[in-house]
Formats: sequence, C-alpha cells, structure tokens
Amino acid sequence: MIQNTTYNPGFWNTPAVQPRNNCYNYAMNYRSDTYAQPGKISGHPNSVMQCPNVGTAANFDGCTAACSGPNKNVALAIWPGHDYHWYRKHSNGFWGHKPGGTAARNIDSLGRIIGGTLTPQNCARGPYTVFCGYRYSPVGMRVS
Repeated sequence: MIQNTTYNPGFWNTPAVQPRNNCYNYAMNYRSDTYAQPGKISGHPNSVMQCPNVGTAANFDGCTAACSGPNKNVALAIWPGHDYHWYRKHSNGFWGHKPGGTAARNIDSLGRIIGGTLTPQNCARGPYTVFCGYRYSPVGMRVS
C-alpha cells in the first residue's frame, strides 16, 4: 500500500534542519539531524558508491525493492565512485529531493519539475549518472 506524503519543503528548509539532514533523511522522511547514511542505523554501513552496495545497505534499514505494508516510493541514483542520491515521490504526483545540506526541492538540475513523464530515471541528475532503480521506504522508517 503506497502512502506518499504531501510536498512540504518548508519543514526541511529551516536553519535548524537543512544543514543537518541530507537526501537519505529526506527520501525516508525522517529527520535525524545526523546526515543519515544507508545501513548506519541497522549496523550495516557502506562506503562503496555502487548501486548494489548502497541498495544492500538501505535494505538492512528497511528500504527494499519489494513493497510490503504501508510504504513511500523512493528512487536511488549514484555518482560513480563518489556519492549516492535519493528521491521521494509525493502525493502531489511529483518527486522531491534534498541534495546534501542544501534546500529540498522538486526540480532537476535543469530547473524542471520532476513529475509526469519526467522521473528520477530520466531527469537531469547532474553527476549522478547511474540510475539504480525505484524502491519502497516503510512509513515510519528511521535512519541515522
């Protein structure tokens, strides 16, 4: 059962929240103020920036490729050898993301709203050239 949330960048873009939370926090919709990393809260952190490695670390946290129970739609992309980036689909029908400690937004690197036929798979992602796929984040999932 998909339970995507409404788009609320104001929550993420305050001085107390924005610099301490990243794309993983945003996609999983959990404010930890720790700049969360896939696998960290479950004791299975990862440092290899490749789809299978980041995906496995996220699996341990509960974000999986299979939908089971109430979930949010999320997507993962990789900047090979450097970083990962997560997106979250909103009930408004478009996708949002939060690049690192910057502001949450619903546009790609060319300023286009990520919605309709424009998705995390085919939008302009900057250096995040490898699209890893879509996943499911359980409602209430915590990250660290």
